[in-house]
Amino acid sequence: MEWIDAEHGFCACPGQPRHTTPSKPRDCEVFLGGVPSLHCFHSSCRNDIDDANRRFRRALAGGSVNGAGGETRTQPNAPETARQRENRDFERLKARARNSKSQILHNHATDPADLFEHSPVRLLNGPANDWRLLLGLFRATDVVWIGNVRDSGTGHAWNFRPVSEWMAQNAAPGPFTCPSTFKPEVCSRSMDNVVSTPFLVVESDSLTKPEICAVFTWMRQFLKLRAIIDTGGKSLHGWFDYPHSPGVGGELRIILPPLGCDPAMFKPSQPCRVPGAWRGDRMQALIFLDLDGGSNG
Repeated sequence: MEWIDAEHGFCACPGQPRHTTPSKPRDCEVFLGGVPSLHCFHSSCRNDIDDANRRFRRALAGGSVNGAGGETRTQPNAPETARQRENRDFERLKARARNSKSQILHNHATDPADLFEHSPVRLLNGPANDWRLLLGLFRATDVVWIGNVRDSGTGHAWNFRPVSEWMAQNAAPGPFTCPSTFKPEVCSRSMDNVVSTPFLVVESDSLTKPEICAVFTWMRQFLKLRAIIDTGGKSLHGWFDYPHSPGVGGELRIILPPLGCDPAMFKPSQPCRVPGAWRGDRMQALIFLDLDGGSNG
């Protein structure tokens, strides 16, 4: 055993011979808090883990558990058990994401040029009007914020307009927007002013463009990809239909940061890049767009 604390440690997996991918020292975890259990990152040994858990719990039956220091402790109450189970699930997901990162980047390797070629909306006319195309994901009556990062608060009501009014502008109204809609006649991106969050934007400052495209491709297995924006810098922004299922959304909040993605993008009021707007001497541009079934049909 390698004990991390009195209730959590690591051991050799009882089903290690069945592992179909290389075994690592910390693949199999032991938890003594709540319901005593073993958990292995590998799935091929599940029957061995289930059998080991049955034997493990029978051996510890009686309402008390001896931990790393040999002391005896009583079983926690129901709220404590639920909290411990939630913490265990959180740590397991993080560990699985860390361990799966290289596999995801390898198995879902995608070149940005391939996503451009397979964009449902053909993007062949240059990026100057890409901001209009992105706004096509919203309804005409949706109030959307567009501007610079600091264009929020007193004096910035102009930056909150229905999509139909933005469409009347001659050029991209600003370099940033939000994947959310806001209340009419507001001037601040505060959470209290958010009406809905139809989209989740995923981006990374540490992954290369092909690597973040691999993450996008992996996510397309369970979320609809709507748009990818080349920010004119080192990163790409992927727009997905927001995972309103608590299970999927909660897991993504845990999984995406270990994969190298920015957790700040889960904030509905977080600014993200507008295609068709300039960033220095480069214009931000769409490389993928899917309007099928979107707010504007």
